[in-house]
Amino acid sequence: MNKMSKELCWKHHLLIMRYTLLFILITLLVSCQEEDGNYMICYSMKDGTTLHAQEDIQEYESACSFLNTENNLREKPKDIVILQDSKKDSIYGYDEIKSISWERAKFGNWVEKYGLNKANTYFVQTIKVVKIIPSSDQYALTEGAYNDFNKDSIGINQNTGKRGFVISSSNINGGHEAYTIMKRIGYDSDGNDVNIYYPIKPSDIKWKYFTIKTIW
Repeated sequence: MNKMSKELCWKHHLLIMRYTLLFILITLLVSCQEEDGNYMICYSMKDGTTLHAQEDIQEYESACSFLNTENNLREKPKDIVILQDSKKDSIYGYDEIKSISWERAKFGNWVEKYGLNKANTYFVQTIKVVKIIPSSDQYALTEGAYNDFNKDSIGINQNTGKRGFVISSSNINGGHEAYTIMKRIGYDSDGNDVNIYYPIKPSDIKWKYFTIKTIW
């Protein structure tokens, strides 16, 4: 095979590779817009993120409805009477954020104070924000109380459906795991990044709790 034939063969090979790659990309893009078996649709954002959400659009006319629409909240448990002496304490921030689900949503006038357009549709992520609260084995921890003056410093307690958080009764490696449920307006309908947390940025969360001396 002469030099010219080798060059033609190599160019033909490169052309085949390019068309193959283009076919793969087109296949991925098309498949990402088709419904999967769970009636979810895959959407691609401009930053490369892919997410799955139902085609239906949720409407949140008020800020209260936006945060309090968890579908899997359990009934509020009976109050527990604490007989031991307890001490109030608090800690800020978070250690981990876990994604629960995505949805498409539109909002009422209240969203305009966040610089968003109520006429637009947005991709909203429900998230689980986790914090490890340090404690010794001598103390148990329980959730503190939130009222109208500090309700925006925390998300939702998944067990009660009220402002607050869930905290583990087990002390693992010197700490109790706590988590709260929040929302993040991640993207607009064009796939542009928005990244607005509600009701508060995870770094600003205030975890209020009681330390209780354990009695064995």
